Amino acid sequence: MAKRANIKTLADYRAAVEAEITAAMSEIDIREHVRSLLQSKAYQIVTAALGFDTRWDRIEVDHCNGLRNKAADTMLAEAKDAAELWLLEQAGALPKLSAAAVKALHRDYLTCLNTETRRLLQERATRDAARQVDAILQDDA
Repeated sequence: MAKRANIKTLADYRAAVEAEITAAMSEIDIREHVRSLLQSKAYQIVTAALGFDTRWDRIEVDHCNGLRNKAADTMLAEAKDAAELWLLEQAGALPKLSAAAVKALHRDYLTCLNTETRRLLQERATRDAARQVDAILQDDA
């Protein structure tokens, strides 16, 4: 640091610090330093710019960064296609279901269908009732 005896004001201190920084920076090749820093982090920089997360030593689509990009979309589409193909291959390798198992699955399906239909009808009835009450209250006003 510059001689402290010459520093009497804040402006003197600022000038001394700037002079020290300038001297130190002249000894460093800034472009090479930045290039070296970027090169050491190239993998993280490129994957993050493409919308991927590499924190756990694997590449994942980063859903939290708000980026939607072609690379991530392509990767997701390829992964989906591969998963669908694998599932189809697995389905072909499954043993035949017995008639009793098919009947039980059909019965379970109908139970689920009826339950969900009732739930959706209840929601619809609740909305319709609320509209009718609002209409009645508006007529009274």
